Amino acid sequence: MQSRLGILRIGIDQKRMNQVIGFVTLRLLIIVVIVALIGIGISYILAFMLNKPIVSLINGVKMLEKGDLKVNVKPLFNDEIGKLTVAFNHMSDVLGREKLLRTKLTRKLITSQEEERQRISRELHDTTSQSLTSIKIGLKILETDFPSNQTQIWI
Repeated sequence: MQSRLGILRIGIDQKRMNQVIGFVTLRLLIIVVIVALIGIGISYILAFMLNKPIVSLINGVKMLEKGDLKVNVKPLFNDEIGKLTVAFNHMSDVLGREKLLRTKLTRKLITSQEEERQRISRELHDTTSQSLTSIKIGLKILETDFPSNQTQIWI
């Protein structure tokens, strides 16, 4: 004996299935967009962290080129770029001390040259004046010893 009671259908209808697929797709799209934004944010932060110390060093070099030997770049991290920044600051300090020393030595050299010029000038003036005075006195003595009618010059 065979009898039929009805049809049993397993599953969901097409409309409901499209709604579920649309909902899951939308959730996945939102998750992908959020993850992408987080990735972009992290990339920006990392790029800033890597770029900032290099830009600071470049600005320090430009200031050093302009003659500002008191430039001091603050190291942000204790990595290779931070160590390079410390070395740059040390180099800037050494250059500043050497420039100060060179300036002092130049002033001292100019002062000693000026003092030497003044000494030579005084010596020449005094020696020349004394020589001329001595010659003048000698001529006066010759003039008194020999009257003008008896003066003969022997060469």
